[in-house]
Amino acid sequence: MPGGKSKKKKSKTGTGGHKNGVVDQEYYQILLLGVGGVGKSSLVLQLVFNEFHDEYRPSEVDNYQAQVEADGIVSRVDVLDTSGQEEYALARDSYIRNSMGFLAVFSIAEQDSFDALPELVDAVRRVKRGEDAPIIVVGNKSDLKEQRVVWESQGRDYAESNHLIYFETSAKTSENVTPMFVELVRQMRATRAAAAAQNGAVRSGGHGGRRRRCVIL
Repeated sequence: MPGGKSKKKKSKTGTGGHKNGVVDQEYYQILLLGVGGVGKSSLVLQLVFNEFHDEYRPSEVDNYQAQVEADGIVSRVDVLDTSGQEEYALARDSYIRNSMGFLAVFSIAEQDSFDALPELVDAVRRVKRGEDAPIIVVGNKSDLKEQRVVWESQGRDYAESNHLIYFETSAKTSENVTPMFVELVRQMRATRAAAAAQNGAVRSGGHGGRRRRCVIL
């Protein structure tokens, strides 16, 4: 499917590694977080179009659509790619509020991008107010081995200390790009199922959903 870049939340659609559409697909919205230049847009373009663009062009807000297959189930995902530029930070809370899963991305070749992770993860947890919000920590640009300044053990230790999963990816070589999105879909699916089960238990109230009245004669 042809690619192409557009602005202001215009949708770009691709197969995301799956060619057959299905009816009544699961739907999830994913938000990419990270400072500018860490390769957020490149990760999505690799997933959706199997393309890599080396140049860095600051985006505003782009919305990509793809299909992701996890455990034999095909899900439709909208991936919101927000700019890492400071002037767009004020709108971040709104995007967080409307999203279900999150990729906190840094570059293994930029220490500052790794140092920015705690603020991003804390922002998700603050806005979601204790909700179970699936977050995956992503060390991108793993192909830049000679320029690495953040070691894999550092990324993994940070993720584990915050009870998160860690992936190292390369948008250039496509390493771990699809597996990362598949894992996030799994987490979002589990979160949705747990919430549905909890809501069902609350509605039933342990009495089959019907309250008994006590009548005094």
